[in-house]
Amino acid sequence: MVSSKAPAPSQWDDEDYGQKLRVFCGKRRLPGTYIHISQTNIERMFAPNPDPEVSRHGVMGTRYQNYVDDNTAYGPDENEKYHATDPEKYPDDGEDRGKTMAQIKREAFKLCLVVTAEDDAFLHAVAKNLLASRIRLSEIKAAEYIVKDALGIDVNHPHYERCKFSAVKNRDTWQNRTLDAAFDVCCLIYNSDWGKANLQPKFKGFGYFVYDAAGNKKRWLFPIDLIEDRIFNLDTAKKVFYVCLEAIDLTALSKSNGKPTAFGKALMYKAMAIIQFEMVYLIAKWTNKITGVFEKQSHHKHSRDLLDYFPYLLEMDELYLNKCTIQSSDARGTADIVVARLYPMDRTKSYGKVRQKKKHFDMNHTCDNQFKMGDLNDDSD
Repeated sequence: MVSSKAPAPSQWDDEDYGQKLRVFCGKRRLPGTYIHISQTNIERMFAPNPDPEVSRHGVMGTRYQNYVDDNTAYGPDENEKYHATDPEKYPDDGEDRGKTMAQIKREAFKLCLVVTAEDDAFLHAVAKNLLASRIRLSEIKAAEYIVKDALGIDVNHPHYERCKFSAVKNRDTWQNRTLDAAFDVCCLIYNSDWGKANLQPKFKGFGYFVYDAAGNKKRWLFPIDLIEDRIFNLDTAKKVFYVCLEAIDLTALSKSNGKPTAFGKALMYKAMAIIQFEMVYLIAKWTNKITGVFEKQSHHKHSRDLLDYFPYLLEMDELYLNKCTIQSSDARGTADIVVARLYPMDRTKSYGKVRQKKKHFDMNHTCDNQFKMGDLNDDSD
């Protein structure tokens, strides 16, 4: 259970500099556009940092390198002294005595101990981007990955625990908002004139489970073919994943002719799978068992059985990943490995300025239902 209070940043003791504490993580083992499929491999995404006081990845990696580059005119040299080219940067006595490379590295290190509001916004964007691909991961392991991937910081950084808490807390909130958005889609369909005529009489009295011919209880899934032509489109997928859209390059979801790309199809399939499960929840929890009429009021809070949800969400995540095979090299040689593509993200964008809001949309869409998961990587027109 996540604490409700965020931990304060810890205090950095300057005497610890040079002790090689784990302040910054190592380089990412996969290119930034990919993520491992198994959680075990995700935990090993970042290589050990040979010098954990030198930032090598994420926001801090860029900040560290930019500071070094700005203060070393001809490239770093441990035996050189570097002089300011801007008189405004001279010491108060007007004499520029120069800085050693070690001094510049230490200054870059201290600069990267600070996490700004803009850094936090980018951290949240990386978390939202991952949520679209992996809605269900271990909270702590997902947070550790997000903090390292976004900021490049490790366990001894003053802001590490605070940022990890923020990633866990917000990811949990965004996951629930995604489920709630899918529930809203279910409500629109179930309470429409079509739903009242075709769904409410058919599913009245249904609970979470059904019984087979042998009397065994089993979980049922809503027959998606009944509503597929209403929900299997990019507009509905964006409605369900609205909270993640800020962190996705939306131009990567559709082609110039309007048809969905492999990324767009993957998002559509995942949205449809969530709607399928939410429809069971709606019928079992919020309808009258005799009439089938929807009874949830605005003041009623959701009460999903998340322990029941988690295995389904994990299975759905792995089924609808946009997978591909790439070459990976390590000490043992080169091998082909299967990984998942992350949704494209504009990492130069300024995040956190505008809060993403749900938008009303018409549910009477029809679409081409011939897409199969095997076609995900087929980007032909």
